[in-house]
Amino acid sequence: EKGESMRKQFLKAPLQYTRISSRFSNARKHPIYKVVRPHHGVDYAAPAGTPVHSVGNGTVIAKGYDNKGGGNYVKIKHNDTYTTVYMHLKGFAKDISVGTRVSQGQLIGFVGSTGAATGPHLDFRVFKKGVAIDPLSLIPEPADPISKKDMPEFEKIVKYYSSLLADVPITPAGTVDSISASDMLSYNKIYENETKHFNPSGFIPDFCRMQK
Repeated sequence: EKGESMRKQFLKAPLQYTRISSRFSNARKHPIYKVVRPHHGVDYAAPAGTPVHSVGNGTVIAKGYDNKGGGNYVKIKHNDTYTTVYMHLKGFAKDISVGTRVSQGQLIGFVGSTGAATGPHLDFRVFKKGVAIDPLSLIPEPADPISKKDMPEFEKIVKYYSSLLADVPITPAGTVDSISASDMLSYNKIYENETKHFNPSGFIPDFCRMQK
């Protein structure tokens, strides 16, 4: 009712994975180079070609091949605080290029083993204000709330549907009573005519628009 988003700012993981094959560490022995060095990411093992998705809304700020071992990678800036990197990709999704705006859950690439990798996996990294942090410690924060310019329209919608709910009979036990067929048809009619009755201008506020 206050316009706060119920969607989390970030997904828990950018893909459907088989297992975590390597965790965030400041001193890991590299399986190929055989030297101890930081591994500031989480390796998600998955079959080659598994879809990889952006964990949040953002802008692609880098895409290419990392000669230092990362292979094909995509880097996304989500806001002034968080940036994420997806490495060892087999390939990139169509239309993904520097400057592309992406939405949460959008396909950006596919699991591979490019660069210094012993098998197909995604090396996923998260940076907070430029400093690498453990992706598994990232607590998903709520997405941005309703903007001030959309709040008046949002409050109208809340008021409208609250009035409809107020007409639904409640039993003494506190459960919703049965609704007659005639009432259901009436509610359906209201729903069908909602745009004309409540929103004759056809205006669709930003918070109601579907993400592409």
